[in-house]
Amino acid sequence: MDEMRSIAKRAIFLVALGFCGTALLGFPAHAGGPQQGAFARWKGDDKCVADAQKQFPDHDLVSQQHRDDAINRCLVSRGLAPRAPMAATE
Repeated sequence: MDEMRSIAKRAIFLVALGFCGTALLGFPAHAGGPQQGAFARWKGDDKCVADAQKQFPDHDLVSQQHRDDAINRCLVSRGLAPRAPMAATE
């Protein structure tokens, strides 16, 4: 009787271990889903900032305002949310 219980416990353990192993193999090891979308948005945002910096490299007030406008136009054209202005408004 004890031998039957031991075999049954071992079988249940192996079945449970098999389910866990199957579940772990079923999940991808890389970031997917929402993370990939966020990374793509950040990359697009960085590209807009870099392009605007190349167009308006100076650090005077007018260039900063033009840079903010260029960034927002680029973001809107890519379907991203515009930023709040970084330049002073005076």
